Amino acid sequence: MNHNDYLFSFSNSEFRFLRRFDEMYKNCEDPHGQSKAIYRIDYQIVSSVLDRALLSLAGAGRPPRILDVGCGLGYFTAQVHKLFPDAEVAGCDISANAIDKARVHAPECKFFTLDLKDGPRVPSRSYDAIVALHMLCYFTDAEIDGVVDNLHRMLQPGGFILVGHHLPKQMNFGRFIQSLDDARALFEPRGFALRVALDITNELDRDHAGEVVGRSIYFLAHTVQRT
Repeated sequence: MNHNDYLFSFSNSEFRFLRRFDEMYKNCEDPHGQSKAIYRIDYQIVSSVLDRALLSLAGAGRPPRILDVGCGLGYFTAQVHKLFPDAEVAGCDISANAIDKARVHAPECKFFTLDLKDGPRVPSRSYDAIVALHMLCYFTDAEIDGVVDNLHRMLQPGGFILVGHHLPKQMNFGRFIQSLDDARALFEPRGFALRVALDITNELDRDHAGEVVGRSIYFLAHTVQRT
């Protein structure tokens, strides 16, 4: 089975989420080509933006705490630790199988399972920066508001979230963010202010299927006091 066969299906032209992540990580060696994606040019830009955010947090008197949400196999988590060796870097994913494999790929990082829809299990004010790359699309329109609230809950006051949202030409899910204006409309009412906003088209690199990566939206948002 292709990794996407575990995630969604089409029946009579109707899209339906499956979200069988644990089975996918058990049976697929490298879903979405995660081991290679970290070398794409857009991921290099993301790393530079994260570096700038952490500079603004300097002087806290302790190492910054960074969480890679939806970390999958942990390749980008390991990259974050490599780039910021003085930081405390952790990763979380809904799949226990993914977390087991991530611990092998990045033994220097901490990992735990977490379902972002499960508010009571979300750790409160634990991180200075959260990275959420290409994973918000797997929530439904009815779920996404609560998920963003939970992401806010995990951040220290004044913390940052760095979001990536892939927009392939044929996209049947994650339609709540199709532009930077959509990103603002979703995040700003929930206690965030966008500080860096990028709408990137990457025609240089190719994805796991050999197609050009195409368009993605990336933005860095800062927590602010809710009104």
